[in-house]
Amino acid sequence: MPAEEERWRPGATARAGDDVPVSAHVLDAAIAWQLELDAGAEPAAHAAFSRWLEADPEHRRAWRQLCALDAGLRPLQAAPLRAALLRAPRNRHRRTAAAVLAGALLAGVGLAALEQRMPLAARLADYGTATGERRQFALPDGSQLYLNTRSAVDLAFDSERRALHLATGEILVETAHAAAETRPFVVLTADGALRALGTRFVVRKLDTGTLLTVVHSAVAAQPARRSDERRIGTGERALVHADGVGPAAAAPAEADAWRDGMLVVENAPLAEVVAELGRYRPGHTGVDAALAGLRVTGTFSLDDSGRALQALADGLGLRLLRRGPWWLTLAPAT
Repeated sequence: MPAEEERWRPGATARAGDDVPVSAHVLDAAIAWQLELDAGAEPAAHAAFSRWLEADPEHRRAWRQLCALDAGLRPLQAAPLRAALLRAPRNRHRRTAAAVLAGALLAGVGLAALEQRMPLAARLADYGTATGERRQFALPDGSQLYLNTRSAVDLAFDSERRALHLATGEILVETAHAAAETRPFVVLTADGALRALGTRFVVRKLDTGTLLTVVHSAVAAQPARRSDERRIGTGERALVHADGVGPAAAAPAEADAWRDGMLVVENAPLAEVVAELGRYRPGHTGVDAALAGLRVTGTFSLDDSGRALQALADGLGLRLLRRGPWWLTLAPAT
């Protein structure tokens, strides 16, 4: 395979401006070249492709976008589409099939962009937030529900209990104190049930389980596959998973500061702080591996995470590298 073609195959480094759509005719040409090359083109065709690629920066940008989309659509079963195209004759039917692939690729981009801004679960939930958004809701019993960025909650109040299903994200609950209310207040996740004991608490859904932080009073945590409960008290946090509850540990003093739009950290690893700020903006937010262990203490606004990251970089004497609107990385100054 020629070096020029290999250079733009899936996995090529994204560049500034790659997120801006190219014109339809350039995209059509890129799709046609990909089909030609995937079908086993002759050396002359590879040479012609190289000349097309180098003839215009838009050609190179279209090729990078197409390769990136192709790689991203693998979970969406793009391979059958391509196979159908390769079997189609070189006539109107093939052009129609190419249009189908182009539409699928563009649809994939659109869905990815929508997912970056607001998860599908949040769009379908009773209460949901987009990336960087925080919202407050009054529940039917008078309790207050606060949703952090990219969160999704369904309401399940009935005659026996007041339940919230947290599908993704993070919430803060302040339960109402009604003397006549006898129904237990429970937050449910795939990992278990968290029963409020007249309390204020934070629940965050993680890949590894559900993180419970009790700000006031206590919460009884019951794993999904067990019948016993563990009491977590004021100022404590614990990780709940389907088979058990991890040991209780001291919770950060400002664990619920996000409600007021603030991230408060004390002697935290830089990688952890960057990851937290990255939750409030779409796209990739990262840090150079050599800097990940730097310790950070400070308070950062969540209303403009990009500015907060810049302030963090300035305070530590680092560079904030930008590659398009969706890619930020903290790197050494030199």
